[in-house]
Amino acid sequence: MVTKGIVAIQIEAKPKPICLINVYLPSRGKDQAKTKYMEALDSLREMIIKYRDTHLLIIGGDMNGYLFRKPENDHDKALKSFMAEQDLTIPKQYPETATFFHHDGKASATIDYFITPRNQTAESIGDIQNMGLQPLNTSDHSLIMGKIKEEKLAITPKTIPSQITFKKPKWEKCDKQVYNQTIEELLETNKAPVHCKFDIALDVMHLTNVLHEAGTASIPKYNAQKQNVTRTKGRGAWNHEIEEASKAAKIAYHKWKTTGSQRNPNNQLYQDMKSKIKKFRQLQRQAQSRIRETKYNNIMESQEFNQKLFYKFIKEQRTTRHGETDVIIVDDEILDDDDKILNGWKKHFETLATPMDNGEYDKDVQHLINIDCLLIEELIKGQTSKQLILKVNDNVIRKAVWKLSNGKAPDHLGLTAEHLKFGGEAAITYITSIILNIITYCYIPENLQTGLLTPVLKKDKDSKLPGNYRGIAVTPVLNDTNDELKATQSRLQRGFTEETSPVNAGLIVTEGINEACDQNIPAGVVTLDAEKAFDKLDHQILLRKVFHSGIKDTRWLLIKLLQTEANTKVKWKGNLSKIFQSRQGIRQGAKLSPSLYKRYNNQLLQTLQLHDAGAKIGTTFIGAPTVADDIALISFNPIDLQCALNIVNDSTKIDKVTINSSKSDAVIFNTKRGREPQEWKIGNETIAEVQETTHIGIVRNTNKKNDIESRIEKGRRTMYALLGAGLHGKNGINPVVTNKIFTTFSRPRITYGLEVVKLQQKELNALEIYERKLLKQIQGLPDRCANVAVYALLGTTPITVHIERNSLTTFFNIASHPEFIEHEIARRQLAMKDETSNSWFTHIRIILQKYSLPTAFEIMNNPPSKTLWKKQIDSAINNYWEEYWRDEIEQKKSLKYLNLQELATKHPHNIWKTTQNNIRDISKATIKARLLTGTYTLQADRKRFNQHAVSETCLLCKTHTEDRCHFILKCTVLESPRSKHLALLKQLLARKISTDTAEEIFNDEELLMHCILDCSMLTRMGYIEIQSDIIRDIEEISRNLIYELHNLRAVNLNKV
Repeated sequence: MVTKGIVAIQIEAKPKPICLINVYLPSRGKDQAKTKYMEALDSLREMIIKYRDTHLLIIGGDMNGYLFRKPENDHDKALKSFMAEQDLTIPKQYPETATFFHHDGKASATIDYFITPRNQTAESIGDIQNMGLQPLNTSDHSLIMGKIKEEKLAITPKTIPSQITFKKPKWEKCDKQVYNQTIEELLETNKAPVHCKFDIALDVMHLTNVLHEAGTASIPKYNAQKQNVTRTKGRGAWNHEIEEASKAAKIAYHKWKTTGSQRNPNNQLYQDMKSKIKKFRQLQRQAQSRIRETKYNNIMESQEFNQKLFYKFIKEQRTTRHGETDVIIVDDEILDDDDKILNGWKKHFETLATPMDNGEYDKDVQHLINIDCLLIEELIKGQTSKQLILKVNDNVIRKAVWKLSNGKAPDHLGLTAEHLKFGGEAAITYITSIILNIITYCYIPENLQTGLLTPVLKKDKDSKLPGNYRGIAVTPVLNDTNDELKATQSRLQRGFTEETSPVNAGLIVTEGINEACDQNIPAGVVTLDAEKAFDKLDHQILLRKVFHSGIKDTRWLLIKLLQTEANTKVKWKGNLSKIFQSRQGIRQGAKLSPSLYKRYNNQLLQTLQLHDAGAKIGTTFIGAPTVADDIALISFNPIDLQCALNIVNDSTKIDKVTINSSKSDAVIFNTKRGREPQEWKIGNETIAEVQETTHIGIVRNTNKKNDIESRIEKGRRTMYALLGAGLHGKNGINPVVTNKIFTTFSRPRITYGLEVVKLQQKELNALEIYERKLLKQIQGLPDRCANVAVYALLGTTPITVHIERNSLTTFFNIASHPEFIEHEIARRQLAMKDETSNSWFTHIRIILQKYSLPTAFEIMNNPPSKTLWKKQIDSAINNYWEEYWRDEIEQKKSLKYLNLQELATKHPHNIWKTTQNNIRDISKATIKARLLTGTYTLQADRKRFNQHAVSETCLLCKTHTEDRCHFILKCTVLESPRSKHLALLKQLLARKISTDTAEEIFNDEELLMHCILDCSMLTRMGYIEIQSDIIRDIEEISRNLIYELHNLRAVNLNKV
């Protein structure tokens, strides 16, 4: 693997091959030195992640950072931070002597190192010596020598427990008609009446078996259960044709081998074997090409972020699953065997699901709550469930089934949403009868109460510590068919809420800070961290809150059963732990959990609002914008802020929620410099006043700057994770596809939350610089390429336009929902604020005016439909940028041959649109793109850009100035490929358009140049109308022409 400044090679060794990575990291003092240094570290990071589990990693070279120096510079800090993040270290007793000597002889530094993962240091390299400056060493760096320890050890494979687990069926191959018919037949002939509540479990199992039998009958190779086996990793491309070719090649090889293995070109058996093997490999390459094309087509067809597709690409790029550890530490015991790890997970999550009395909570209050729940249960048991039964019918269940999400993992019964959705009316009717029986008997069988819990590592956490994992549960899909509860919630709660987004809570925080700035008063923001809020939620308190929120019928009893009698199995690497009871907490991932949690913390938000314990904009209380358990307290008065913390403390003590003060922060905005930090208390704990905090992923700091550098780093790492550290324009992927990957997977991660903050121009410029550099890189264009060409060739707009679009979408969402608290704020701010205000809604006014869209008041008073608004935005943005780009092109001589395609902000230029996903075609198109954009360096360019005297005369023919026209049409040395391809072009024009048109074009140099570089320009000029199929053929001929001219020119220049 090779990337700029970093080269990696593999050395075969035992027990693991060695991955030796040689690095030369960017030095200080250059333009954007820190940014380039971070880019190089991100590239190195991707290599480490990919190979650390399969190889012994040794990184060596010029780090341009000092590990021993104090004070530290930016590079030193970045290098140390990187090593800490990746758990890297230098070998013990590393010499601290200088390894670099400046040419003036006055300065030296220790910047060359061998670095390895901490857990590999002892087994990979040692005996490090600084050999100093050697006579034959002409470098200004001394030679560092280390010895690689290679041990011939036998490899003992790990034993993997053999346990049956379920796999996801391939529903795209399902014959829906056969599936339906099988279900109808089996359910009709085997249906039995329910005589008691225990028969419900039998009905569930019968339905499960029927669905699996139907799957077996309708899906090829359907196997609801699979045995964990170790498989070798192949190329993944095999079909009947390849299989036959493989057999033919083996037979031909056997015949040749048995006759003496003669490599005589005249030997018929030898030639037959070679042709058969060639055919076999050709078919393999064709199959791989089809797989690759399908993959890229899936990317292009994906209209929005597809999480499944995203992680599939990462898995293909990396050799191991990042985040799936082979070691965990439970109760100070290191577990490194799969069986022990599985039992360790079970122990960890069972402990988490067991209530612990730590003496912090009021036992008398808990006793009263328990009594309340007993009385509620007796009250509801005495009621009839007739009204609830009347609400359950086939139509209700059908709607609930179709709301289930596709593509999810199977539950412990092996069922997914698709099993129910494709089951037809027979399955719906049967499910309805099960739900009615559950309500009638007020009983949920055990097979509907068992969930599968998968540990998922939190971002940037140590994978060996179980506390750094979230337990994401998959619950029985049949439970999710019951209609969800409509939660009564505070308007400040923006988590798990339809028609809104967590960033709406971020907007409330933004507007609170902006309001304080307008009034020139301080604003305090405290972000609170609730410790294991979902995992440690108290069931009795939850049930009491559910009752008082309006659930006062049989549903309350069913919720009680689902929560208090829930069972769990941990799933890890395809294996299942023993079952345990979840005695506290709600399952993250279960459909009912969001509604239940909103009921749990709703009272706290209502209490804060009732006591006005927080900030107001006008008369609208905004003191506690919340996303699930992520609460931010806002106040314009320090007394109110402390009052809010006191209310939170009292409420959490009653609700048995622990606020982690060490992970909670207080930030005070718009204050005088030099002010002494204030102390904030929650109970007996102190919350630190800091300069920066994070709420729902959006960083807030006192200087009101956004974390653009870290966002760019996140986007860069995402691209490396998807496409490898050697990301460039010649990797066999069409730049349009790479750009689609960027806009679908990477750009949203960079811009998340930026639509609800006001960015400074410097921050916007930094985002655009990063994006342009990436887009130039994937197109193989140099840095001096005009910005308009970078975007227009790919048919995309700058990243700042994406942020503006998201801001407009957020505003439309607010305008369309008068019940939102944001709607009240919007009306007030639009009426009260002028263009000098810091308000976000003033920023929206500017964007609307920029794109000639209706005014903010017009949208608020008469919001259009969502579809119409989307069309209005698309049209306005396209019109604005097309006009802007045309003006730019007119002003740049280098772009005289470039024509903007129709809907230039959405559709790629023909130069990339007609290029296939292979290295050869993309290399050809890259050369043509450089010529089209005026960035292909010819002698005329060298003269213009070189400060020394350089001739503009062609170095090949030595007769005329070498510009684009001379290179493509006139240079006599390049006549051979030119005449061949121009003849093909002329024949195509004569055949597809007319002979006269072909003659006219070839008689006019300017028209011919337009035809070769961008034939769509002829249509724009009104000369001729060229159809898309003709454009495709012209592009292919011109690509081949320019590529052969380029190669022949390079060969001849080497001879000059």
